[in-house]
Amino acid sequence: MNTFLIDFLTLGAIFSAILVVTSKNPVMSTLFLISLFMNVSGYLVLIGLGFLGISYLIIYIGAIVILFLFVVMMLNLQLAELNAMASEYTQNLPLGGIFVFLLFIELYTIFPFSSNAEHKSLNPFKIFPDIQVGILNSINSIVESLGYPAVSNSTDVYLTFNNNTPDVMFSSLLDVQSIGFTLYTFASVWLFVASLILLLAMIGPIVLTLKVRQSV
Repeated sequence: MNTFLIDFLTLGAIFSAILVVTSKNPVMSTLFLISLFMNVSGYLVLIGLGFLGISYLIIYIGAIVILFLFVVMMLNLQLAELNAMASEYTQNLPLGGIFVFLLFIELYTIFPFSSNAEHKSLNPFKIFPDIQVGILNSINSIVESLGYPAVSNSTDVYLTFNNNTPDVMFSSLLDVQSIGFTLYTFASVWLFVASLILLLAMIGPIVLTLKVRQSV
């Protein structure tokens, strides 16, 4: 039953995402966006990421998408204007198809599609065995030239040279604890950069729309 619900929510999310892009009415597109986030939220809850699922409901559906819907309904666009804009969007369909094709190629080369439990991890060195052997030989030659013992073929190269990976260190933590541990330990610099970008996004519109009064 759990597997059926996961598959159902996955198909619902894909179908809603397609309708978000293809819908000509912005109000309906926003409603399909709400459906998309609801399906993704349910999917995250079912796979054990309850905190992220509830965050999707509170942040995206409860705030951002409702704001989108409020703004779109205040614009009061006519149906003729929507049809005119839709005809312009169809001109970019070939470019969109190219980007979707490149995205599928990238996902196919990143994620392993094997039923073997050993290949289910997102270890890049286990996706392409030939690349793993070549990298291992190169690392062994460099390590031996520096006077250190070489790495055997049975050793996991990724964990050998990255023994502080987040996947290993917070395996026994809850999802909220693992997110906080990762943000403030391994991604503290990127968290600081993201906070600066959000600060600029808040100050930028104020500066751009500020009207300076000229004294007579």
